[in-house]
Amino acid sequence: MNFNIDKLKQIPILDIVNRLGIIVRRNKAMCFKGHDRKTPSLSFSPQKNLWHCFGCGAGGNSITLIREYYGYSSREAIIWLEREFNLSSPNYFRNRAMPERALKIEATHLENVRVNFVSDFEIYESLFSRCTLSMQGKAYLIKRGYTEETIKKFNIKDIIEIKNEENWLLKKFGMTRLLKSGLMVRRRDRIRLIWWDHAILFPFFENNHIIYIQGRRTSSEYPKYMGLCGIIKPLYNQDVVKNLPAGSIVCICEGVTDTLTAAQVGLNAVGVLGALSFRKEWCDILNKFRIVIIPDADSAGDIFEQKIREAFLDKEHTVEVFRLPMGRDLTDLLKT
Repeated sequence: MNFNIDKLKQIPILDIVNRLGIIVRRNKAMCFKGHDRKTPSLSFSPQKNLWHCFGCGAGGNSITLIREYYGYSSREAIIWLEREFNLSSPNYFRNRAMPERALKIEATHLENVRVNFVSDFEIYESLFSRCTLSMQGKAYLIKRGYTEETIKKFNIKDIIEIKNEENWLLKKFGMTRLLKSGLMVRRRDRIRLIWWDHAILFPFFENNHIIYIQGRRTSSEYPKYMGLCGIIKPLYNQDVVKNLPAGSIVCICEGVTDTLTAAQVGLNAVGVLGALSFRKEWCDILNKFRIVIIPDADSAGDIFEQKIREAFLDKEHTVEVFRLPMGRDLTDLLKT
């Protein structure tokens, strides 16, 4: 199999986006997976020819964009690019027609993404009741500095037998409800879990119910963090502020793992998934506390800090910032 993948990856990413009909302004767009409500989370880098969604964590090159957009296999994504841009890869895909299955997916794609997503704690809690934390998952967390007490407190589990759980969920809840819950998506002409290999599962609780799940894939492949499709991302560990007296220090961290780190060292911490994901209505919950932002020391962290500062400024509430060494996050410090 000798085909020119590099040639396909060099197609300008914005040219591909234009073919897909995605509306881009200043290299930003609403994610095609349907989870955005107001703020665009899909970002394109014309210089690097890459894309990334800060909402669901998906991203990559031109081939992965087509693969994720339509739910294609890599082979089908390559054929689509060749067809649309009149290219040929030597010896393998030359003169190949688009497979009938892929054409069917393409034709029904818009119908598939118009799902009325609804957080469904019964489904999420049913999945968690079947999951445990394997030795592999526990070793992964311990290696990153988390104690057994923290792991147990935050009810962290993992999922390994993906197909078994898919079959059980479909039998118990049915395809339509699972799609609406964001836990399963259409992929390769089947209804599948959003994680396709081993993932650490972090539950988000509200009033003792699981309202969201983020998974951290343990493989070296991208994407690593994947949350529920189409479900608005809540604050992580938001119940920690329910019984805090006014004036208490509350740290706002960037992501789940930094929140766990802050909590492990004794801080009252909540987590925001992504630099652009902070919602102004959360200020009403947090406004009575002394707020300390802990952003990562990178460009995304700068955006994270600015977004939260602006939100609290509208409420006439000042915030403080705990600055990390350049290029580090809070979890890095815990490991050292």
